[in-house]
Amino acid sequence: MLLKRWLTAIVLIPLLLLILLQGSSLVFSVLVTVVSIIGMSEYLTIISSKLNHQSAYPTTSKKTVSLKIKVVAYSSCPLIIAAAHMNSPAMIVSVIAFNVICMAVAVLIEFGDKSHGNIMYSSGQTSSSSGQTSSSSGQTSSSSGQTSSSSGQTFSSLGQTSSLPGKTTSSLGNISSSSSVKDTSLSSKKNVTMGHSVLNAVSAQIQGIIYLPLFFSFLVLIRCSENGAHWIIWLWLIVGFSDTGAYYVGTYMGKTPLSPHISPNKSVEGAIGGIAAAAFIGGLYSLIFIDNASLPVSILFSMVAAAAGQLGDLFESSLKRAGAIKDSGTILPGHGGILDRFDGLLFAAPVAYIFKVFLL
Repeated sequence: MLLKRWLTAIVLIPLLLLILLQGSSLVFSVLVTVVSIIGMSEYLTIISSKLNHQSAYPTTSKKTVSLKIKVVAYSSCPLIIAAAHMNSPAMIVSVIAFNVICMAVAVLIEFGDKSHGNIMYSSGQTSSSSGQTSSSSGQTSSSSGQTSSSSGQTFSSLGQTSSLPGKTTSSLGNISSSSSVKDTSLSSKKNVTMGHSVLNAVSAQIQGIIYLPLFFSFLVLIRCSENGAHWIIWLWLIVGFSDTGAYYVGTYMGKTPLSPHISPNKSVEGAIGGIAAAAFIGGLYSLIFIDNASLPVSILFSMVAAAAGQLGDLFESSLKRAGAIKDSGTILPGHGGILDRFDGLLFAAPVAYIFKVFLL
């Protein structure tokens, strides 16, 4: 595993440096778009796995995110990145607003045709649920049949008493009324469950749009600005040294758990060590390549960006734990998926943009 990590890093780091230092901002934007779409695919897989575990109607078939969710989510990624490439924050906000409108239309379609089942999942779950409903109806029919047979025997053995058939009819009427009440209750519970699933699906999709293409767009905004390539490299080094410092300090000195329920192996000592390592490399790099930032400001920025990166790492770990998976993907050997590698950078990018545009 460690060998794969190093081999992947040896291949990717020179390629990324070449794109940043020699490639145009358009090439970088296209790369970020591809990474964003792959990350969105991993995110939707995690969310689908999470709701699979929380489903009130578990099935043996694997549930997948519906086509409505995928189309809206994937189409939003290149639009948001394109808006960032054109340096148009207003257009970015407009695309996000349009995404919410599209999801609202999807919800209206879903509630307008309840036969399609759950908006979050493919039609496989609906068939399964229908199958369970049919089976349940079959059992009800069988039970009613047994009741009718029993009532028939009662009428046959006591048929001389004229009042008994009336009682039997009354009893059957009560059974019918009881079945109707149960059917209404089951239908109501199913509608409520479907409504909750729809709202969960919509909120998860909107969260994904903010978490991935929006946060990635800050990297494009930085790259398209003055000295943007060095700012991206600066931020990359800060997050990387923070991860490395946290790992080694936590391994040899870690005693106090940072967040045991989310990531048991992370420690407070490791987090502090990572921030210290980030402050060192951030201050050093700024002295050489970042002209408009003083050393104290550079160190402060490095510490804040490192802390944001560690928060992003914990957030992605919480998503994976909720989805009961170890890695978000397998596209990067030894590292996992896009989210596993860029989780810290995603949260640090807005911090870098705020520092560059508003504080320096």
